Amino acid sequence: MALGPKQMGEAVLRNLKSKTGKDAKAWIKLLVKKNLTTKKEICTFLKTEHGLGHFQAQKVYELFSDSDPYAASDTFEKLIFENNHTDQMYQKLKRSLLQFGADVRVQPCKTYIPFYRKKQFAIAKTKGSKLQVGVNLSSQPLGFEPAKELGSSERINYQTTLEQLSDIDEQLLAVLKESYSING
Repeated sequence: MALGPKQMGEAVLRNLKSKTGKDAKAWIKLLVKKNLTTKKEICTFLKTEHGLGHFQAQKVYELFSDSDPYAASDTFEKLIFENNHTDQMYQKLKRSLLQFGADVRVQPCKTYIPFYRKKQFAIAKTKGSKLQVGVNLSSQPLGFEPAKELGSSERINYQTTLEQLSDIDEQLLAVLKESYSING
């Protein structure tokens, strides 16, 4: 089963010692000793001086600064879809996707909402008063274009933009169902 961003971050922290030779507490102790304070300073130091990967350095910084970007994940949907028009489209889309099966998981992020089965099969995000929907398929479906504006997931390779509630129709749901089916 694919991990969501929060679970991936937790796994990175759990595996720090085996991957880097130091656990999170040791990295924090080193940062205190170095007297680094800003995110940029800390991440640059960890990556250039100690060879940590970007995500590892970021997770160590978050632990050091006691900032969890997913602490308020239950509010992400409201923040992303604050426009009533996009919220109505998103809610209809979400209800439809949840009906595909009991294994559909919604794991909100700060700027987009991914939908998972075993793997991520769709995302939703806003663009002004429009709703962008991305899927993970091997060939481009009718009405979709290569994903270039979503930028939130490399797994998502095709996207479409919805302008009104009626755009969530049988054709769109068939494409989403196909993505759900092959990513399970």
